[in-house]
Amino acid sequence: MSARPSRCLTELAWPDVEAYLRRERRLLLPVGSCDQFGPHLPVGADGYVALALARDLAEAHDLLYAPLVAYGVNRPEPYGDYARPGSATLRSKTLHRLLNELLASWAAQGFDEFFLLTASTYDPQAEAMASVMVRRARVRVLELLRADLRPFLSDPHAPEHGGEALTSLLLYLRPDLVRFERARDFVPRSRRRAKVADPGHRGRPTLASPAKGEAIYRYLFELVARRLSDRASAAAPALSVP
Repeated sequence: MSARPSRCLTELAWPDVEAYLRRERRLLLPVGSCDQFGPHLPVGADGYVALALARDLAEAHDLLYAPLVAYGVNRPEPYGDYARPGSATLRSKTLHRLLNELLASWAAQGFDEFFLLTASTYDPQAEAMASVMVRRARVRVLELLRADLRPFLSDPHAPEHGGEALTSLLLYLRPDLVRFERARDFVPRSRRRAKVADPGHRGRPTLASPAKGEAIYRYLFELVARRLSDRASAAAPALSVP
């Protein structure tokens, strides 16, 4: 009994990719970062969300996804003077060039529509991704945590960088990587307090739960699935509306 073929591009031989291109030309690409998200989350937290969605959407819609681009544009959020250990960043122009060259290579082979998924909330990363342009191909950037998640959150007005939303998603997707006993709420009221007490995250992670994470994940899945089905609409830079 043969196993089902992988949906991950790099797990296939080139004849398998060639066969895929005879019936389908879309490709999902998750983009993460290596950033501080507080003492309770791994430095690759946002990438785990993007990768999980790419993998599950590819399975549900008979598509391929490329491996996670695990490095992005970040900084000590938002006022810190230094990065916490483990954080590493690319310059905006470096990420832009990296994505341009990857997508151009695939477009030359016949892929004609790319969906870039990111759970980063840092504007320069989104801007670098949104400025990617490839000949004879369409590029769509989906900023997952820009979606309206207020109905799922206990404190929808708190900032979000390793806060309630991302922590809930990780509790659902990768609970083995969450150190929830370290979670502390941090909503600075001034720049000075942010600098003095900066834990590397913003928001209220203590309100997070696996149940919230599952609800948010299913909502994001449906939003992106809708975009995958909407082949005729104009490209949208963010998942801001259902």
